Amino acid sequence: MAGATGADLEGFWSLFNHNLERQAQASRIIDAVLSCDPEDRVLFLETILDQIRPGWPKSFNIDVMEEAGWWADTASTPERKAYMLACYRRLSRTDKEAFLTYITGRAAA
Repeated sequence: MAGATGADLEGFWSLFNHNLERQAQASRIIDAVLSCDPEDRVLFLETILDQIRPGWPKSFNIDVMEEAGWWADTASTPERKAYMLACYRRLSRTDKEAFLTYITGRAAA
């Protein structure tokens, strides 16, 4: 991991709870990425992410908020940001104001 300090790497490995098998698997992935031509690394990682991301929300015959919650729990950060902004932009002005009031905890004026 280019530019990583010892502390950065130690923090990274602590995410794996010192599980040696998971560390070995993660090392193989990192080695594979670093072995790629630098121009191919991002494409390689995007291809992997595209295959493992949850994609479009699935219906479990539950209410819409539960379904949205499930999807948000499994979506990547870029997916959450993209869908959140796309949905917000399509709200009516009244719904935007209500949404902003809700997320900021401010009482409606």
